[in-house]
Amino acid sequence: MFRCCFLLILCILFTRCQNAIDIKTMDNQSFVWTNGIHVFYFLNTECPICQKYQGQFKKALDSFENINVYYVFCGQQNLTEIEQFAQYDSIPYHQILLDKNYELAKTLKATVTPQVIVSMQTKILYSGKIDNRFETLGSYSQNPTINYLNNALISLRKNETIQEPYIQPVGCFIEPH
Repeated sequence: MFRCCFLLILCILFTRCQNAIDIKTMDNQSFVWTNGIHVFYFLNTECPICQKYQGQFKKALDSFENINVYYVFCGQQNLTEIEQFAQYDSIPYHQILLDKNYELAKTLKATVTPQVIVSMQTKILYSGKIDNRFETLGSYSQNPTINYLNNALISLRKNETIQEPYIQPVGCFIEPH
């Protein structure tokens, strides 16, 4: 009986550890640029537009491999809410970064959430919306017709110039305090 209970407890603890989300607090000095394409997805758990995009970001990246993906939450956000947001989204969060002092946001010139920035090293290749789901605040389409992020990544894959390197993002302002 004791062995059975002990094994059950170990299984529960092991499962919890496997499902734990790794949130790294970082600043510009601690971020390590690697080779390849980086996609930074700036989010805020309280932003209603970010909430509408839950589950949609994965669709934009489904056909791409070997991309460094970072989910960036700026400011003093609640870690439990970030974990709940990540679990609800049910997408493979490669790395979650907590940019408490807005340093990465400033470096990459992120202004709103949600906003996607594609870079190679520190060179920004695309910045803006994921798709045309939100044209303006208050306008929402469940079926976007243009996937800006996908188009940018396809251009990079083909070694072509990104036709629209900046699309004005729509969302909640990133406001350093």
